[in-house]
Amino acid sequence: MPVIRIICPKCQLLMSINKQNDSQRVKCPQCGHADSVLNFPSPQRKQVQCPQCKTVLSIYAMAKGVLSCPNCKYQADITSYRSPGQSQEEDSSADEFVTNPNTMPGINGQLLKPGILKLVDGEFACTPNIIRLQRGVNTVGRNASSSQASIRLNTQDHYMSRIHVRIELIMKSDGTFIHNLSDAGSQNATWHNDEKLEKGDQIVLKPGDIIKLGHTVFEFKDEEK
Repeated sequence: MPVIRIICPKCQLLMSINKQNDSQRVKCPQCGHADSVLNFPSPQRKQVQCPQCKTVLSIYAMAKGVLSCPNCKYQADITSYRSPGQSQEEDSSADEFVTNPNTMPGINGQLLKPGILKLVDGEFACTPNIIRLQRGVNTVGRNASSSQASIRLNTQDHYMSRIHVRIELIMKSDGTFIHNLSDAGSQNATWHNDEKLEKGDQIVLKPGDIIKLGHTVFEFKDEEK
């Protein structure tokens, strides 16, 4: 059954659903608006250009928050990334984007220490149950002889890939940290707060976010004292 992303036409909530057929009824969990799935538009993507290295990136048009360039690691508010060839003056009249809560940073974007992933649920035992993230690129996956993940979890959850997710931890010039989550080409996908990560998605994690790898669930938290 295909999983698709749609937007509530009333409150603009971004949702992921299992599409059964074109006559399927969908109800928005936020505002209660209900209609045929065909009347819920798909989120549009747009191209933006990194101000520093000029790499062209594909993002959701409704996205807002901090964006990190995967090429040069430049980080800035998404409004600093303009359409390819678009000048500052041309962009001043652009429509204001609707906030997508799944792309927002943590509280004011300020994490003073590297965060952790804490095991909160799962059908299979998993160790370690607390993953302490390190500065740089952290790849997380199931421990196996052929696994090349930097963080290997001992688990019988075979729905978790050997390299499942990628979390890049970047320290900014002010000493605060940003954690960027993306799927690492896993076989069974990565879920963030009940939203399936698509290829190319990059999420800025905030405390309290839930990440599901296979049948194993972690919560992203501030580092425990």
